[in-house]
Amino acid sequence: MNPSGPLRKEHRLIEKLLTLIYHETLLMKKQKRVNPVFIDTAVDFIKIYADRTHHGKEEQILFETLKERKLKEEDRLMMEELIKDHVTARQITEQLFEYKNKYVLGDHDYLQRIVEKMDELGSIYPAHIWKEENSFFPAALTYLNESEQQDMIGQFWDFDKNMIHIKYTQVITRLKETSQADTGEYGY
Repeated sequence: MNPSGPLRKEHRLIEKLLTLIYHETLLMKKQKRVNPVFIDTAVDFIKIYADRTHHGKEEQILFETLKERKLKEEDRLMMEELIKDHVTARQITEQLFEYKNKYVLGDHDYLQRIVEKMDELGSIYPAHIWKEENSFFPAALTYLNESEQQDMIGQFWDFDKNMIHIKYTQVITRLKETSQADTGEYGY
């Protein structure tokens, strides 16, 4: 297995979310209402799995390693384009969450903006995945020898091991911020 294997596997799960987003968006258009729980769950998936976990491995491990190499100009430009895609996806996700919050507070004029952001996610990710799998990953592997590729896979696994702890530390922080209970001696 090479480092693109785990990343491609993650793409398949992200694509499953995209299918759900597509169908949920159709339902929102038809019913003219938003399912806030769906959006919260999708945003959580995108932030933790697609961005922090998947993009994190790409940016902090694969791309950082490749930045140390003398890349062909087209490969360097593709990597920069992929990073821009990650930033754009983060912005869309934040806007989607913000618009959902305004909708929940009663401003139903945000329905159309929510639909637009869901559609944007549904278009940016498939194009991004295609670029990685059909262009960037094959090129990137030419800059890594077999030993480096195996070491990178190990780094990916180590990276993943920490994500569950990061996720649930954030959950506790969020609960503490939103709780009105007195945590007394157990507060931190």
